[in-house]
Amino acid sequence: MRLSKSALQTYLKCPYHYYLRYILGYQGPKAEVMQIGIDFHDRADKFFDNVSLKELANQTSIFGIESYIRSFFPEGKLYDNFTHIETVLYMSLNNKDEFMPLEREIKLVAEGAPDDCLDVGIIDRIDKINGETILIEYKSGKFRQGINQELMMYKVLVEQTTDYKIDKVCAIYPKELYGSALPSGVYIKKPSHEKQARDKVAYVKDMLRKKKWQQKKHNLCAWCDAADLCFESEMVVE
Repeated sequence: MRLSKSALQTYLKCPYHYYLRYILGYQGPKAEVMQIGIDFHDRADKFFDNVSLKELANQTSIFGIESYIRSFFPEGKLYDNFTHIETVLYMSLNNKDEFMPLEREIKLVAEGAPDDCLDVGIIDRIDKINGETILIEYKSGKFRQGINQELMMYKVLVEQTTDYKIDKVCAIYPKELYGSALPSGVYIKKPSHEKQARDKVAYVKDMLRKKKWQQKKHNLCAWCDAADLCFESEMVVE
């Protein structure tokens, strides 16, 4: 079983959508917001291939640091705010070398993973700051509840497949900033809700083994990328 976070969330939203996508292999059109997220993740990853710690150290002001970081990204508020977040992070570091992540966009596969662990996932970033290992995920949308459980799913996967012990987790939301000091788009926290995350993964794996694909009709169906195929079907798969 290769259960990813996106597959798990698809099943929780609608088991029949999971069946169409992951069992039958149906791929709907990419929504615009999805493409924005893909582009953002790609640019955030490549930023660290091009940024120079020496050039950052040569900047004589916060404005210079932020302008230098901003030069690597296209126009748009998403990138304005991400630049600001990265500037604040850089300024907060005692050891500026820690601005460079330990890992980026790493694909993890847990062979023979236990029932309460995801089997596969792509981790956006792992940093080492002040002796602590921090798991970081980028979110190009708005803040939503449940992010802690999502981070815990990745924490469990990382610790299952690597030698890293995650001390803290962080979600970065650059779409909009709510504060004027340390951007509230950065949430660095101690791990929490791990049991709930493990229980959620175990539940979905159990349902998949039992081949429970029943439809779940709700008010988001019209915006589902499999809506047309779903509505055309007269049969509910049990």
